Amino acid sequence: MARRIRERGWFGNGAAGVRGGGVGAVRRAATVALAGVLLAAGPAAAQMKLLSADEAVKVALERNPGARQAAEELQAASGQAMAARSAVLPQFGVGARYNNTIRESIGYSSSGVRFGTEFWSGAASFDQTLISFPAWAQIRAASGAQDAAAAGNQAARADVALLAYRQYYALLKAYKFKRVTTLSLQLRQDQLTRTQALFDLGSVARGDVLKQKVTVSQAQQEDIAAGKNIIVQSALLAGILGLDIGTTVDIDTALTEVAIDVDSAAVVKDALERRPELAEYRARLASARANLGGAQGGRYPSLTGNLSYSFQTAGFPEDWQTIDENARWSANLSLNLPVFDGLFAKGRIREAGARQLQAEYELQRQELIIVVEVEQALQTALQARDQIRVARDGFNAAEEDLKLTQEKYNVGSATVIELIDSQLSLTTAAVDLINALADAHVAQMQLKRARGEKF
Repeated sequence: MARRIRERGWFGNGAAGVRGGGVGAVRRAATVALAGVLLAAGPAAAQMKLLSADEAVKVALERNPGARQAAEELQAASGQAMAARSAVLPQFGVGARYNNTIRESIGYSSSGVRFGTEFWSGAASFDQTLISFPAWAQIRAASGAQDAAAAGNQAARADVALLAYRQYYALLKAYKFKRVTTLSLQLRQDQLTRTQALFDLGSVARGDVLKQKVTVSQAQQEDIAAGKNIIVQSALLAGILGLDIGTTVDIDTALTEVAIDVDSAAVVKDALERRPELAEYRARLASARANLGGAQGGRYPSLTGNLSYSFQTAGFPEDWQTIDENARWSANLSLNLPVFDGLFAKGRIREAGARQLQAEYELQRQELIIVVEVEQALQTALQARDQIRVARDGFNAAEEDLKLTQEKYNVGSATVIELIDSQLSLTTAAVDLINALADAHVAQMQLKRARGEKF
């Protein structure tokens, strides 16, 4: 179960005027700021519905061009499989024809010009393939290609889901980092004000004021860069979600800690059984085997049947009796036995055999890739779990260090350089903790992707 990081003050003590003055106020402000940086979704959370990570994935699966392209690829494969079945399904057709033979000497009559003899004819035919080894093999090959396309569609959807999830948390980290830089700038400006007051009282050197001004300038640059990074990351997320260029994506920036439980054996077992990439290449191998069978079937005889009904009349038929008197039925069976085809069948068999071996090798290669990906996902998940613990300990230590350094600076036993270093250390620790929490969410999604969950 996810649990929120406890709210704590950070950046230690501070004062707006003289040594020790206003320490409680700054500490309370820092406590509120920390809650906003690490936990809260921002003021807009209470005013509008914000996009969650799962909702972002849903939008991406519906609108992302890559996901939609994979879906259309499946439709194309389905159409090819349907067309392949037509080779063994009955064929029925009808037709009509009009013919007028123009003689060299055209006669005339009281009714006008007489062009010659008119013939009207019509026909209906029924064709059925009875034996065709290549056609049957082609149906199996097309069915395998359709299965491969279906698995490829699942793999593409999983990739889009992971991509959207990663970019969602990249944007979330950008928002959190912006809050950290804004808070850091505010507190450094407060520290500059307090240092200036101490300098006016003659308690510190002018160099302390100048050093604080430098840190304020650096914090301003970091804050500006953080704001621009939000725009970039938001645009990247909008693109992945398939939204129009310039669309603002409002996300829920509440950040929780996830519990990552890793069972390596179960994950590997699930991956080898459920990964869509492996299903895709197994289907491709089945299709290649069917194509080889079809190529070999080109050496075997084929049998087709035909039943037709036709008529021809001189002039347009006035009634069905006229058609029936001039009609005929015919039935045919055609047996074709290849004797020598100029090595065409042999060439196809050789090509299909090579394609089958290629499919086998590609399946083996994909299995090795999947095993490596699973191991990477497992290690990333374990690392993410450990990083949260390390980052939290580092944050707590940096917070305590800054508080002690601030108190020592207030009584003159610490230099401004030490104070600045403590401030920078806490800023870095806060960013590390944010990154660890966000990366844990992404690692959990990556683990789902590695074990072959459907999206």
